[in-house]
Amino acid sequence: MPLAADALLAGPRGRRVCLEAVLACSGDTSDLRTALFWAGYWAADGSAVLYSASAGASEAARAGSREQISRAERETMPHPAPREVAELIDEVDLHRLDDRTVDAAVTASVTSARYWQEPDGEDGLAATNEVRNALVRVARRICELPGVQWWSSPMDPARQAAVAFDGVPHPADDVPRHDVLDGWRQRVEQDEVCAARERPADPTANWSGTWWTRPSLELRVTTRDHGATGPARLDWVEDGLGWTRAVATAVDVPANADVYEIDGPDAWIELCRRHPLEVTASRRHDWYRTTGRVGRWVIPDWSSIGREHDGVHLSVAGYLASAGRALPVDGDTATVLAGWDPDATYWFTPVRLDASTTKEWTQDDDGAWRS
Repeated sequence: MPLAADALLAGPRGRRVCLEAVLACSGDTSDLRTALFWAGYWAADGSAVLYSASAGASEAARAGSREQISRAERETMPHPAPREVAELIDEVDLHRLDDRTVDAAVTASVTSARYWQEPDGEDGLAATNEVRNALVRVARRICELPGVQWWSSPMDPARQAAVAFDGVPHPADDVPRHDVLDGWRQRVEQDEVCAARERPADPTANWSGTWWTRPSLELRVTTRDHGATGPARLDWVEDGLGWTRAVATAVDVPANADVYEIDGPDAWIELCRRHPLEVTASRRHDWYRTTGRVGRWVIPDWSSIGREHDGVHLSVAGYLASAGRALPVDGDTATVLAGWDPDATYWFTPVRLDASTTKEWTQDDDGAWRS
Protein backbone atom coordinates (compact mmCIF):
# COMPACT_ATOMS: atom_id res chain seq x y z
CA MET A 1 0.00 0.00 0.00
CA PRO A 2 1.51 3.40 -0.97
CA LEU A 3 2.49 5.81 1.78
CA ALA A 4 -0.38 8.23 2.43
CA ALA A 5 -0.24 11.75 3.86
CA ASP A 6 -3.12 11.19 6.26
CA ALA A 7 -1.42 8.11 7.74
CA LEU A 8 1.83 10.06 8.10
CA LEU A 9 0.00 12.77 10.05
CA ALA A 10 -1.97 10.34 12.21
CA GLY A 11 0.85 9.66 14.66
CA PRO A 12 3.15 11.95 16.68
CA ARG A 13 6.30 10.51 15.10
CA GLY A 14 4.98 11.04 11.58
CA ARG A 15 3.91 14.60 12.35
CA ARG A 16 7.35 15.25 13.81
CA VAL A 17 8.97 14.05 10.57
CA CYS A 18 6.92 16.61 8.64
CA LEU A 19 7.78 19.36 11.11
CA GLU A 20 11.50 18.58 11.01
CA ALA A 21 11.45 18.40 7.21
CA VAL A 22 9.82 21.78 6.70
CA LEU A 23 12.13 23.27 9.33
CA ALA A 24 15.16 22.02 7.39
CA CYS A 25 13.78 23.61 4.21
CA SER A 26 13.32 26.95 5.96
CA GLY A 27 17.03 27.55 6.62
CA ASP A 28 19.14 27.96 9.75
CA THR A 29 18.08 31.54 10.52
CA SER A 30 14.45 31.49 9.44
CA ASP A 31 11.55 33.14 11.24
CA LEU A 32 9.95 29.70 11.37
CA ARG A 33 12.88 28.28 13.33
CA THR A 34 12.65 31.07 15.89
CA ALA A 35 8.85 30.85 16.15
CA LEU A 36 8.96 27.07 16.48
CA PHE A 37 11.56 27.33 19.23
CA TRP A 38 9.41 29.63 21.33
CA ALA A 39 6.07 28.03 20.51
CA GLY A 40 7.48 24.63 21.41
CA TYR A 41 8.81 26.04 24.67
CA TRP A 42 5.40 27.35 25.69
CA ALA A 43 3.63 24.24 24.41
CA ALA A 44 5.72 22.35 26.98
CA ASP A 45 4.39 24.82 29.59
CA GLY A 46 7.75 26.54 29.74
CA SER A 47 9.21 23.64 31.68
CA ALA A 48 12.09 22.87 29.34
CA VAL A 49 15.52 24.39 29.79
CA LEU A 50 16.33 26.92 27.07
CA TYR A 51 19.65 26.06 25.49
CA SER A 52 19.39 28.71 22.80
CA ALA A 53 17.12 31.61 22.06
CA SER A 54 16.48 34.48 19.68
CA ALA A 55 18.79 37.46 19.75
CA GLY A 56 16.41 39.59 21.80
CA ALA A 57 15.99 37.14 24.67
CA SER A 58 17.42 37.93 28.07
CA GLU A 59 20.22 36.04 29.78
CA ALA A 60 17.70 34.63 32.24
CA ALA A 61 15.57 33.27 29.42
CA ARG A 62 18.58 31.62 27.83
CA ALA A 63 19.65 29.98 31.05
CA GLY A 64 16.67 28.74 32.99
CA SER A 65 13.36 26.98 33.20
CA ARG A 66 10.04 28.68 33.72
CA GLU A 67 10.27 28.29 37.50
CA GLN A 68 13.58 30.18 37.49
CA ILE A 69 12.36 33.10 35.38
CA SER A 70 10.49 36.04 36.84
CA ARG A 71 7.10 37.16 35.59
CA ALA A 72 8.69 40.28 34.13
CA GLU A 73 11.21 38.20 32.23
CA ARG A 74 8.49 35.91 30.87
CA GLU A 75 6.51 38.89 29.61
CA THR A 76 9.45 39.93 27.41
CA MET A 77 9.79 36.48 25.83
CA PRO A 78 8.16 35.81 22.44
CA HIS A 79 4.94 33.80 22.64
CA PRO A 80 3.89 32.87 19.08
CA ALA A 81 0.56 31.09 18.73
CA PRO A 82 0.13 27.86 16.71
CA ARG A 83 -1.67 29.92 14.05
CA GLU A 84 1.46 32.05 13.56
CA VAL A 85 3.65 28.98 13.25
CA ALA A 86 1.23 27.51 10.72
CA GLU A 87 1.35 30.67 8.62
CA LEU A 88 5.16 30.52 8.57
CA ILE A 89 5.02 26.85 7.51
CA ASP A 90 2.76 27.84 4.62
CA GLU A 91 5.44 30.24 3.38
CA VAL A 92 8.26 27.68 3.18
CA ASP A 93 9.37 26.65 -0.30
CA LEU A 94 9.45 22.84 -0.39
CA HIS A 95 11.56 22.53 -3.54
CA ARG A 96 14.58 21.77 -1.32
CA LEU A 97 12.81 18.80 0.23
CA ASP A 98 14.62 15.65 -0.87
CA ASP A 99 15.33 12.12 0.30
CA ARG A 100 18.34 13.11 2.40
CA THR A 101 16.38 15.84 4.19
CA VAL A 102 13.56 13.43 4.98
CA ASP A 103 15.94 10.72 6.23
CA ALA A 104 17.41 13.26 8.64
CA ALA A 105 13.90 14.28 9.69
CA VAL A 106 13.08 10.66 10.55
CA THR A 107 16.27 10.47 12.62
CA ALA A 108 15.24 13.61 14.51
CA SER A 109 11.75 12.24 15.09
CA VAL A 110 13.00 8.87 16.35
CA THR A 111 15.58 10.35 18.71
CA SER A 112 13.05 12.79 20.20
CA ALA A 113 10.52 10.03 21.01
CA ARG A 114 9.87 9.62 24.73
CA TYR A 115 7.20 7.47 26.32
CA TRP A 116 8.10 7.95 29.98
CA GLN A 117 7.14 11.62 30.23
CA GLU A 118 5.00 14.26 28.56
CA PRO A 119 5.61 14.83 24.83
CA ASP A 120 8.05 17.62 24.11
CA GLY A 121 6.79 21.01 23.00
CA GLU A 122 7.34 20.45 19.29
CA ASP A 123 5.27 17.26 19.37
CA GLY A 124 2.52 19.07 21.22
CA LEU A 125 2.62 21.93 18.73
CA ALA A 126 2.46 19.58 15.72
CA ALA A 127 -0.70 18.03 17.17
CA THR A 128 -2.63 21.32 17.19
CA ASN A 129 -5.21 21.69 14.43
CA GLU A 130 -3.54 24.77 12.98
CA VAL A 131 -0.05 23.28 12.64
CA ARG A 132 -1.27 19.84 11.62
CA ASN A 133 -3.32 21.35 8.79
CA ALA A 134 -0.30 23.33 7.63
CA LEU A 135 1.76 20.10 7.56
CA VAL A 136 -0.61 18.41 5.09
CA ARG A 137 1.25 20.05 2.20
CA VAL A 138 4.56 18.81 3.61
CA ALA A 139 3.26 15.27 4.14
CA ARG A 140 2.00 15.07 0.56
CA ARG A 141 5.34 16.22 -0.77
CA ILE A 142 7.20 13.65 1.36
CA CYS A 143 4.95 10.86 0.07
CA GLU A 144 5.91 11.75 -3.51
CA LEU A 145 9.67 11.32 -2.97
CA PRO A 146 11.24 8.21 -4.54
CA GLY A 147 13.38 7.48 -1.48
CA VAL A 148 10.42 6.92 0.86
CA GLN A 149 8.48 4.46 -1.26
CA TRP A 150 10.04 1.51 0.57
CA TRP A 151 8.65 2.78 3.90
CA SER A 152 5.44 0.82 3.30
CA SER A 153 7.22 -2.33 2.18
CA PRO A 154 7.27 -5.60 4.11
CA MET A 155 10.49 -7.07 5.44
CA ASP A 156 12.99 -7.55 2.59
CA PRO A 157 14.58 -10.98 3.20
CA ALA A 158 17.47 -10.35 0.81
CA ARG A 159 18.71 -7.18 2.53
CA GLN A 160 18.56 -7.80 6.28
CA ALA A 161 21.47 -6.87 8.55
CA ALA A 162 22.05 -6.93 12.29
CA VAL A 163 23.76 -4.00 14.03
CA ALA A 164 25.81 -4.34 17.20
CA PHE A 165 26.60 -0.95 18.73
CA ASP A 166 29.85 -0.40 20.60
CA GLY A 167 29.71 -2.34 23.86
CA VAL A 168 26.44 -4.12 22.96
CA PRO A 169 27.14 -7.63 21.59
CA HIS A 170 24.94 -9.54 19.18
CA PRO A 171 22.52 -11.94 20.93
CA ALA A 172 23.84 -15.47 21.30
CA ASP A 173 22.74 -17.91 18.59
CA ASP A 174 22.78 -20.97 20.84
CA VAL A 175 19.99 -19.85 23.22
CA PRO A 176 16.61 -21.49 22.39
CA ARG A 177 14.23 -18.75 21.26
CA HIS A 178 11.28 -20.15 23.20
CA ASP A 179 13.37 -20.03 26.37
CA VAL A 180 14.04 -16.35 25.68
CA LEU A 181 10.35 -15.64 25.07
CA ASP A 182 9.18 -17.58 28.11
CA GLY A 183 11.73 -15.74 30.24
CA TRP A 184 10.50 -12.44 28.83
CA ARG A 185 6.90 -13.22 29.75
CA GLN A 186 7.88 -14.32 33.24
CA ARG A 187 9.69 -11.01 33.84
CA VAL A 188 6.71 -8.99 32.54
CA GLU A 189 4.32 -10.89 34.80
CA GLN A 190 6.59 -10.48 37.82
CA ASP A 191 6.92 -6.75 37.12
CA GLU A 192 3.14 -6.43 36.87
CA VAL A 193 2.55 -8.24 40.19
CA CYS A 194 5.20 -6.13 41.91
CA ALA A 195 3.82 -2.90 40.44
CA ALA A 196 0.27 -3.74 41.52
CA ARG A 197 1.50 -4.32 45.04
CA GLU A 198 3.93 -1.43 45.44
CA ARG A 199 2.90 1.39 43.09
CA PRO A 200 -0.04 3.79 43.50
CA ALA A 201 -3.16 3.20 41.40
CA ASP A 202 -3.35 6.93 40.63
CA PRO A 203 -1.94 7.26 37.08
CA THR A 204 -0.88 10.85 37.78
CA ALA A 205 1.45 9.77 40.59
CA ASN A 206 5.13 10.59 40.13
CA TRP A 207 6.30 7.08 39.29
CA SER A 208 8.16 5.54 36.38
CA GLY A 209 9.06 2.04 35.32
CA THR A 210 8.99 -0.13 32.22
CA TRP A 211 7.45 1.63 29.20
CA TRP A 212 8.62 -0.21 26.06
CA THR A 213 6.61 -2.83 24.16
CA ARG A 214 9.14 -4.39 21.82
CA PRO A 215 10.13 -8.05 22.16
CA SER A 216 13.18 -9.07 24.16
CA LEU A 217 16.56 -7.68 23.08
CA GLU A 218 17.90 -11.20 23.57
CA LEU A 219 16.33 -11.91 20.17
CA ARG A 220 18.03 -11.12 16.89
CA VAL A 221 16.84 -7.79 15.47
CA THR A 222 17.51 -6.70 11.90
CA THR A 223 16.74 -3.80 9.56
CA ARG A 224 17.15 -3.23 5.85
CA ASP A 225 20.71 -2.68 4.64
CA HIS A 226 21.00 0.34 2.32
CA GLY A 227 24.50 -0.47 1.13
CA ALA A 228 26.67 2.66 1.08
CA THR A 229 24.77 4.29 3.96
CA GLY A 230 24.44 1.09 5.99
CA PRO A 231 21.50 -0.53 7.78
CA ALA A 232 18.55 1.63 8.78
CA ARG A 233 19.16 0.91 12.47
CA LEU A 234 22.41 2.89 12.50
CA ASP A 235 20.42 6.13 12.44
CA TRP A 236 16.94 5.08 13.50
CA VAL A 237 17.13 3.82 17.05
CA GLU A 238 14.80 4.91 19.85
CA ASP A 239 16.21 5.78 23.27
CA GLY A 240 19.78 5.29 22.04
CA LEU A 241 22.89 5.94 24.09
CA GLY A 242 24.75 8.15 21.63
CA TRP A 243 26.81 5.36 20.08
CA THR A 244 29.36 6.43 17.48
CA ARG A 245 30.76 3.00 16.59
CA ALA A 246 28.98 -0.14 15.42
CA VAL A 247 29.42 -3.40 13.56
CA ALA A 248 26.88 -4.50 10.94
CA THR A 249 26.55 -8.01 9.56
CA ALA A 250 24.20 -9.46 6.96
CA VAL A 251 21.93 -12.28 8.10
CA ASP A 252 20.58 -15.32 6.30
CA VAL A 253 16.79 -15.20 6.49
CA PRO A 254 15.11 -18.63 6.27
CA ALA A 255 13.24 -19.29 3.05
CA ASN A 256 9.49 -18.68 3.34
CA ALA A 257 9.85 -17.15 6.80
CA ASP A 258 6.43 -16.28 8.28
CA VAL A 259 6.83 -12.68 9.41
CA TYR A 260 3.91 -10.75 10.89
CA GLU A 261 3.76 -7.27 9.36
CA ILE A 262 2.93 -4.25 11.54
CA ASP A 263 2.07 -1.80 8.77
CA GLY A 264 -0.10 0.51 10.85
CA PRO A 265 -2.21 0.82 14.02
CA ASP A 266 -4.73 -1.84 13.00
CA ALA A 267 -2.08 -4.54 12.72
CA TRP A 268 -0.68 -3.68 16.17
CA ILE A 269 -4.16 -3.63 17.70
CA GLU A 270 -4.91 -7.03 16.17
CA LEU A 271 -1.82 -8.50 17.84
CA CYS A 272 -3.04 -7.17 21.18
CA ARG A 273 -6.53 -8.59 20.64
CA ARG A 274 -5.29 -12.04 19.69
CA HIS A 275 -2.48 -12.21 22.26
CA PRO A 276 -3.21 -9.75 25.10
CA LEU A 277 -0.94 -9.42 28.11
CA GLU A 278 -2.12 -6.94 30.75
CA VAL A 279 0.43 -4.39 31.96
CA THR A 280 -1.80 -1.75 33.58
CA ALA A 281 0.01 -1.56 36.90
CA SER A 282 3.49 -1.43 35.39
CA ARG A 283 2.74 0.99 32.51
CA ARG A 284 -0.08 3.28 33.72
CA HIS A 285 2.09 6.10 35.07
CA ASP A 286 4.45 6.46 32.11
CA TRP A 287 1.75 6.02 29.49
CA TYR A 288 -0.59 8.46 31.20
CA ARG A 289 2.12 11.10 30.96
CA THR A 290 2.83 10.42 27.29
CA THR A 291 -0.81 9.94 26.11
CA GLY A 292 -3.03 11.51 28.79
CA ARG A 293 -5.19 8.37 28.86
CA VAL A 294 -6.54 6.66 31.99
CA GLY A 295 -7.62 3.01 31.83
CA ARG A 296 -6.41 -0.55 31.37
CA TRP A 297 -3.36 -1.30 29.21
CA VAL A 298 -2.21 -4.39 27.31
CA ILE A 299 0.76 -5.31 25.13
CA PRO A 300 1.26 -8.22 22.73
CA ASP A 301 2.32 -11.47 24.41
CA TRP A 302 5.45 -12.18 22.41
CA SER A 303 5.86 -15.62 23.98
CA SER A 304 2.57 -16.65 22.37
CA ILE A 305 3.17 -14.80 19.09
CA GLY A 306 6.58 -16.43 18.76
CA ARG A 307 4.90 -19.82 18.53
CA GLU A 308 2.79 -18.69 15.55
CA HIS A 309 5.27 -16.62 13.56
CA ASP A 310 8.97 -16.65 12.68
CA GLY A 311 9.33 -12.92 13.22
CA VAL A 312 7.55 -9.58 13.46
CA HIS A 313 8.39 -6.55 11.31
CA LEU A 314 7.46 -2.92 11.92
CA SER A 315 7.52 -0.98 8.66
CA VAL A 316 8.68 2.62 8.66
CA ALA A 317 5.17 3.73 7.71
CA GLY A 318 3.72 1.57 10.49
CA TYR A 319 6.07 3.14 13.00
CA LEU A 320 5.34 6.73 11.97
CA ALA A 321 1.57 6.20 12.09
CA SER A 322 1.45 4.13 15.30
CA ALA A 323 4.25 4.81 17.78
CA GLY A 324 3.41 6.81 20.89
CA ARG A 325 -0.39 6.76 20.48
CA ALA A 326 -2.99 5.37 22.85
CA LEU A 327 -4.58 2.82 20.52
CA PRO A 328 -7.96 1.36 21.58
CA VAL A 329 -8.12 -2.43 21.76
CA ASP A 330 -11.40 -3.48 23.40
CA GLY A 331 -13.76 -1.75 25.83
CA ASP A 332 -11.67 0.27 28.27
CA THR A 333 -8.40 -1.40 27.14
CA ALA A 334 -5.74 0.31 25.05
CA THR A 335 -2.12 -0.21 24.03
CA VAL A 336 0.97 1.79 23.04
CA LEU A 337 3.67 0.88 20.54
CA ALA A 338 6.86 2.13 22.20
CA GLY A 339 10.56 1.42 22.15
CA TRP A 340 10.62 0.06 18.59
CA ASP A 341 12.90 1.21 15.80
CA PRO A 342 11.48 1.88 12.31
CA ASP A 343 11.89 -1.10 9.96
CA ALA A 344 12.99 -3.40 12.81
CA THR A 345 12.31 -7.13 12.53
CA TYR A 346 12.53 -9.23 15.70
CA TRP A 347 13.19 -12.90 14.97
CA PHE A 348 11.56 -15.78 16.84
CA THR A 349 13.41 -18.31 14.70
CA PRO A 350 17.21 -18.54 14.25
CA VAL A 351 18.71 -16.23 11.62
CA ARG A 352 22.43 -16.68 11.22
CA LEU A 353 25.04 -13.98 10.81
CA ASP A 354 27.13 -14.10 7.63
CA ALA A 355 30.51 -13.27 9.15
CA SER A 356 32.05 -12.66 5.72
CA THR A 357 29.93 -9.49 5.36
CA THR A 358 30.84 -7.82 8.67
CA LYS A 359 31.61 -4.10 8.42
CA GLU A 360 32.69 -1.60 11.04
CA TRP A 361 30.89 1.74 11.02
CA THR A 362 31.88 5.04 12.65
CA GLN A 363 29.72 8.15 13.00
CA ASP A 364 31.37 11.41 11.92
CA ASP A 365 30.93 14.76 13.66
CA ASP A 366 28.29 15.62 11.05
CA GLY A 367 26.22 12.61 12.12
CA ALA A 368 26.89 10.49 9.00
CA TRP A 369 27.91 6.86 9.39
CA ARG A 370 30.90 5.68 7.33
CA SER A 371 32.44 2.25 6.92
